[in-house]
Amino acid sequence: MNLVWTDLEKGLRPDFFQQLSIATEVYDKAKNIRGLSFTYCFRAFSHLLRWSVKDSLMSHWEPESAQSADETGLKFALCEKQRGKLEQLFIQCWFFDCPICNDVETFACELDDDQLDIGKVHLQRAVCVSCGLVIPHDCPFLTDAICREQIEEKSPVILRAFI
Repeated sequence: MNLVWTDLEKGLRPDFFQQLSIATEVYDKAKNIRGLSFTYCFRAFSHLLRWSVKDSLMSHWEPESAQSADETGLKFALCEKQRGKLEQLFIQCWFFDCPICNDVETFACELDDDQLDIGKVHLQRAVCVSCGLVIPHDCPFLTDAICREQIEEKSPVILRAFI
């Protein structure tokens, strides 16, 4: 008996199924590119798995410390500092909602300058300043895939800002 996608969809949390689907989609697009280690296709999915169990791996005092950092503004200040560094590092930068932790505008994405010139939004590398998801430059199609809905929604605004 083979496991089929409909069985997976019924058996997995929706966010797990979505990221697993994205991983296979990215692999299908990249499989003919020589020199890639295709484990990168699962980078967002594996980060989601780690993110979903992080609380169970914390010491008894860590959740309270994290809550305190959030309540006192320390988390916000540290994230803002990291955002500033990424804005300087990335040539053209746009902040999306993180597809893993769902924090608002914490996913810093480097826009492809050449694609902007022809009126298209294409993402290259990316980092979430909140949960630490990192998509390096050598991961073709992945950043676009995990941000697809937001790209479609925000493309007109992004293009106006950079053209």
